[in-house]
Amino acid sequence: LNPAAQSGLLCVLLVVVVGLVVVFPVILTMRIDGGLAWPWPAVFTPLWLVDLLVLALAAASPRDRDAGCWRCVPNRRQVNLALLLAFQLLLAYKLDAGEQAPFSYSESFLPLEISIFLGAVAELCMHGRTALGRGRGGGQGAEGADRAAAQRRLVSVVARSSLQLSFLGLLGCRVDDLLPVTWWTVLTPLWLLLLLYCLRAAASCASIKAAAQEEERVARRVLAGLSSAASLICFFCLLLLSLRLAEGVPLSAALILTPFLTVVGLLLCCTCTSCICAGVLVSADADGAADGLAAGDAYQRHCDEESAQSDPSAASA
Repeated sequence: LNPAAQSGLLCVLLVVVVGLVVVFPVILTMRIDGGLAWPWPAVFTPLWLVDLLVLALAAASPRDRDAGCWRCVPNRRQVNLALLLAFQLLLAYKLDAGEQAPFSYSESFLPLEISIFLGAVAELCMHGRTALGRGRGGGQGAEGADRAAAQRRLVSVVARSSLQLSFLGLLGCRVDDLLPVTWWTVLTPLWLLLLLYCLRAAASCASIKAAAQEEERVARRVLAGLSSAASLICFFCLLLLSLRLAEGVPLSAALILTPFLTVVGLLLCCTCTSCICAGVLVSADADGAADGLAAGDAYQRHCDEESAQSDPSAASA
């Protein structure tokens, strides 16, 4: 395929993925609020289509050479996506079958927990060598800065993975009635995860002045702004969810997910606009390159004709 066709295909796939990501929470909220009577597998179908598409793209992507102990695995992205798809299948079947399912909610969470654990191990392997293996003599300069950054990354990975696994464990105990835990206890790891994310956003804001070039400072400002907006949206969604589950406030699922759906809708509009602009630019570049090649060939023929006219012996030869 030529560059214009490749760009068009990529834009179409991106719009399809974002569109399915928008459709899934809409259908989910309607199903929770009683607006739809669809079976749960039908509700999860848009999400499964996205998973299959991403899984196919991951299968076609080159092998990740920086995965440390994951090098024995053909493609670690495929493993994570397969575990995520297995979790979604088990959860949809459990929601649809209810008590008749041969497994509990805690057991349906196992593929997701395994994916989180293996992802944490992979990140620890990638950053552990830098954090622990280098600079044993008290690394100075750039080496010491890399080691400190890797150590902070290790702490963040351990904290994030521990909180995620804690939330899944508490959620399984709550919905399966294994332990008498309250919803505030179940949601505590999510609040701590949000706090961790806010701290990272604050660190991004604090690092703006440390950038040496203006382009890097602009990029960090944009990243800090996006992180702050995402933190605010997650705060409102989690607050509304906590009020509904822990305090019994009659809030609909649509109201709880309204901030998220608004942002995703804007993202879909921006994605479509960006894809259209990218397609136009790629087509213009391809046309310009073709025109340039044609002009170059015409100039070369003109030079050959002038050379032949000025040198009859060369022309006869």
